[in-house]
Amino acid sequence: MKKENQKALPLLALLLAAAAILLVFAAPARAGAKAGLALAENTVLPSLLPLLMLFLMIQNTRAGVLLSRALILPAKALRLPPQAAGALLFGQIGGYPTGAVLTGELLDRGVIDRPTAQRMLCFNVCGGVGFICTAVGTAALHSGTAGWLLLTANILANLTVAAVTVPLSDPPAAKEVPPAPPLSAGEALPAAAKGAMESLLHLSACIILFSALCAVVPVPKWLLPLVEITAGLCTGTGYTLTQTAAFLAFGGLCVHLQLLGWAGRFGLPYPTFLACRAGAALLADGYCRGLLRLFPQPAAVFSNISETLPRPGIGSTTLTALLLAGAVVFALDLLQRRRRVDWA
Repeated sequence: MKKENQKALPLLALLLAAAAILLVFAAPARAGAKAGLALAENTVLPSLLPLLMLFLMIQNTRAGVLLSRALILPAKALRLPPQAAGALLFGQIGGYPTGAVLTGELLDRGVIDRPTAQRMLCFNVCGGVGFICTAVGTAALHSGTAGWLLLTANILANLTVAAVTVPLSDPPAAKEVPPAPPLSAGEALPAAAKGAMESLLHLSACIILFSALCAVVPVPKWLLPLVEITAGLCTGTGYTLTQTAAFLAFGGLCVHLQLLGWAGRFGLPYPTFLACRAGAALLADGYCRGLLRLFPQPAAVFSNISETLPRPGIGSTTLTALLLAGAVVFALDLLQRRRRVDWA
């Protein structure tokens, strides 16, 4: 048997085990899938689809050209093409898949090159206003201010990762093929609808799969945010704001699965992506601590913190261990690259 085939044996065993679980425990799996479908239908699609369509239309029309001119200074500071600054802005406020979708659209149209797309995916990942401020802040924590603090901590963490990668990247190379011209509004609307729906159907399918598996194999509540961020943080599991900020920056394995398709298209290895999300989580924790010193939150914000955790502190310990592992992976990756980092 070839080495490549041998390396695939653990993956085959894992996928067959998952399929067997869903077949043997069909009833709870169906119930979990229905819950995931309801989450996608009632929360994900209504909140993300209209925004993603509008962001794609702005980016692909002359409106995006005007926006890039307004953002030329931050783009230069982060060593990004001016057109990419809009994708970064919308990626931070739109929701987890938005940054990847907009980055992929820029790559497909020839506006950015592949190394730039790889680098952007490392930091253009954020829960956005709808999820962090509304679902987590207002609905789960009963505090809009707490939601904005969490969003600010996550954006600052992503911008720090972007700044750290500046000296590790090369200036954008001259493109052999000129970028496609901006679309008219009439052309951009159906293209945006198609791109947004394809992306969100992929996202919804991942949510349904994870919901079905979690219904059969229950994930401990203290571990749930690392697996499925929405269920983990919106069900009152009792995390502090700093832990919540870190979990949001990491994103959870379900979000990672949603982004693996773009990582493969861009040529970004998953260990590099994982290390960057782990680093962003550590940074978000630190930024949230600083923001709480400036803007202390009343005890009512933590009213959803119950005694649902099996053992106090275990969620924080698990998160810390995972983030340290990601930091080690990142350090080893840097040592391997030595003088010059090739994000491919």
